[in-house]
Amino acid sequence: MSSWSAMAQAPSTATLRGTIIDFKTKEPLAHVKVELRSLGREVITDDRGRFELTQLEPGVVEIAVSTVGYSLLGQKLTIPAGQTLDLELPLGPEAVKPSVVSALNAVTVTVKSTQSALPETPSLYAMNNTDLQNLSTVLANDPMRAMQTLPGVTANQDFYGQFAVRGAGPGHVGVVIDGVLLDNAFHGFTDKGDLGSVSIVNGSLVDSSSLFSGVAPARFGGRTGATVQVDTREGSRDDSFTRLDVDFLSASLTQEGPLGTEQRGSYIVSARKSYLDYLTSSLKVKSSTLGYSDLDVKLDYDLNPTNRVSLTTVFGTSQIAREANLQGNQSLGFLTDGSGQQDFTTLRWTSQVSPSTTSRAQFFWASDSQTQRNSAGDLLMGTDATQSGLSEELTHTLSDQQTLEAGWNVLQRQTSLKEQSIWNYNAGTLSTALVPVADFSKTAVESGVYLQDTAKMLEDRLKLKFGARWDYSSATGQSVFLPRVDASYALRPGTQVAAALGQTAQFPSMDNLYGKFGTPGLNAERATTAALSFDQDLGDRWRLHTELYERNESQRIYSPLTQFRLTSNGSYAIPTTGPVLTNGLSGYARGVEIMLQRQSANGFSGWLAVSRSQNRYATDTGMEFSGDNEQRTSITAYGSYRWSNTLSFSAVARYGSGTPIPGYLGASSGASSRGDGPVVMYAMSPSLNTQQASEYQRLDLRVNKVIYGPKYKLTLKAEIANVLNHDNWRYYDYIYPTPGTAQTVAISRNTTMPRLPTIGMSLEF
Repeated sequence: MSSWSAMAQAPSTATLRGTIIDFKTKEPLAHVKVELRSLGREVITDDRGRFELTQLEPGVVEIAVSTVGYSLLGQKLTIPAGQTLDLELPLGPEAVKPSVVSALNAVTVTVKSTQSALPETPSLYAMNNTDLQNLSTVLANDPMRAMQTLPGVTANQDFYGQFAVRGAGPGHVGVVIDGVLLDNAFHGFTDKGDLGSVSIVNGSLVDSSSLFSGVAPARFGGRTGATVQVDTREGSRDDSFTRLDVDFLSASLTQEGPLGTEQRGSYIVSARKSYLDYLTSSLKVKSSTLGYSDLDVKLDYDLNPTNRVSLTTVFGTSQIAREANLQGNQSLGFLTDGSGQQDFTTLRWTSQVSPSTTSRAQFFWASDSQTQRNSAGDLLMGTDATQSGLSEELTHTLSDQQTLEAGWNVLQRQTSLKEQSIWNYNAGTLSTALVPVADFSKTAVESGVYLQDTAKMLEDRLKLKFGARWDYSSATGQSVFLPRVDASYALRPGTQVAAALGQTAQFPSMDNLYGKFGTPGLNAERATTAALSFDQDLGDRWRLHTELYERNESQRIYSPLTQFRLTSNGSYAIPTTGPVLTNGLSGYARGVEIMLQRQSANGFSGWLAVSRSQNRYATDTGMEFSGDNEQRTSITAYGSYRWSNTLSFSAVARYGSGTPIPGYLGASSGASSRGDGPVVMYAMSPSLNTQQASEYQRLDLRVNKVIYGPKYKLTLKAEIANVLNHDNWRYYDYIYPTPGTAQTVAISRNTTMPRLPTIGMSLEF
């Protein structure tokens, strides 16, 4: 009896051990703190991500797992008496909450020391959540700014989230969020050159982003340039979490958790608001304030084991206020007050029709409106554009070696625009009052279908993709057929060559057809892109990527009659309104990109990328010029290092040789000043884009420090933007002469981002 009593008072102790892994890459994570707070025990994982806690009292405990750059994980466990509990715990990158999978038996985790990171298709650059968080900047926490560090990207305007890729400007770069191609994915206003923009999606909701610089899969259409794919994340199904992010420009509050008691769904609600008054004054933006706010909602729910519905909704607003400081009549055309609204909703139904067939049906709706007024309250521009539609994607696995993809989409566009200008284009002079130059309201329907076959051969060493799209626009009555093909071949493990060839098309915008220079009957712009790449794994998660590309464009929409210019005989001409646009522009973009990259959840991760490119165009009259976004040399370097479970460092450096200053500009006569600041004077010229902006340089340094509490994780973020304080110039507010005066253009010029220390924080509880 006494022996039994002694055993009851001193039950057998237990052992808890396991592996902490990155829930996406499955890589073991070192420098992770594992705590049993109720027992006062903790341990740090080793280089293999392993931990072990011995001599534990049996019972229910809460395990807390945390490290810098990853989300806080808490899970209740029952520790059995006299047994060893072996766990595999997945840790999600910052703001991502994976479901926890545990087992009572031993789990073996095997990860190669060299992880292959060969792309599935040429010209694909993918970015994980950790890199997105580090590169989104403490300034704005904008995931689109993270994409600006990738090879082939040109983004020399620090205030703008938009960017060009391989010479194709923002208007020809498609942004696809949760499967929907958006005409405008940014808070901001029609480009004035001295404002700014930021993505409509809060960075804490983004799961991953990918850039297809060249030939994208057949499911993507609508643009002749690159495609950016952004996927938002699913909320936590295990428990409720709250996250407060305070960045230099904005603050956001995010709440997420499970839907229902059976963990069949999840929700995320995030609200963000900017506060820019201090920033605009410190960055020499005279009497100007740009603000934005948004509310993001993401719902996911499993109707049953084979059917899931997902809802993504964004409600956003933008505001601008500026002091009217131009002189004379031109102040009437100066934007001083503006408001805008950017909304987006998509509802998806994903169904596992059979073990080999998946269907995703989708409804989507998007709206983009803005109003711009001068200091007298007169309307300068008012736009209201909506798009709504349906799409269906089917994926059918024929075998382990072959997959078929097919889909269709139909959307309706409704666009209205009113625009007034201080220029009386018909009279060829400045007016004493605003003159209407555009007023339309139009509706059009666009539809498309695609098919793609992916096959693996030669023991999976050879991968082939054959695809095609067919798209139609009721606005032009035109149909386009767009074939695409890419292939990759593994010469040996870790060595791959790949090639791609494909056509893309972009229908004229409503403004092209009916706006100030509207020309009904325009055809779609076309592009044929070819790419050849070589990838080599170098060991210890290093990869070398080299790519040659060429994009040949035809039927680009353009007319010199839309710009102030000198004609070939030296006379001065102002724009001509009306149907002056043509499909008479052709051109090419060609270059080479080299990237050395290391991808790892432990130690150093990052890349060094060098791009050399050329982008030239020619009109049907024989005039040749450089593209607005041509940057001959671009260099980007990024690195991050998780030093411990509480400290990480990152740095990003960017260099660009400079882009043309757009316009028919000749030699500069030097800098002067006017009421609103410095300007540069240029003579008018019959040649386009001959003047070059100076080189772009920027170095940013960042440190993240984590402080842990009983139930919270506080991440302090400190960053210094433009450490070397390099002058990166921007040009805006072109003041053109009236006929009969000196043929000299005054262009405002000032620097963008000075050396700017910024701080922020994220509180997770």
